[in-house]
Amino acid sequence: MIEIVSFGRFKSDSLKTSFDYYLKLANKKIQTVPIMLKEARNSRENEKIKSETALLKDSLETSGRLSVILDAAGELMDSLAFSQFINRGMSSGRHLRFHVGNYYGIPDSVKEKGYPVISLSMLTMSHELALVVLAEQIYRSGTILFGGSYHR
Repeated sequence: MIEIVSFGRFKSDSLKTSFDYYLKLANKKIQTVPIMLKEARNSRENEKIKSETALLKDSLETSGRLSVILDAAGELMDSLAFSQFINRGMSSGRHLRFHVGNYYGIPDSVKEKGYPVISLSMLTMSHELALVVLAEQIYRSGTILFGGSYHR
């Protein structure tokens, strides 16, 4: 199973529709579930970052999961390498748990904990768009690993 962890709900209906579309396709090959962490409602930026960082750390430390951080500064992979990464994770017997940061990204203090850090692109993108790209790549990985004509 793959879990996609992010903060808050989609603000863009079109990106939510795209995410749901690829999630539905991905689930035909690899069970994939979204986990939405509660977005902090603090008005002060530093308080918001502190409370969301605590939620993120708790999620990363969930036992039985291979936690992965998505960050623009992470390891770049093409779709084949990404599917191999997913295959290795699933073969370990643990659930893969991908973490997408919020508006502020993933704090350096969290990235330094030794979790695998992967980049979906060298381009900076919104966390909502990153969720769509991740869901599409999970679907693509499923077709690479378990058959299908989507990946060419």
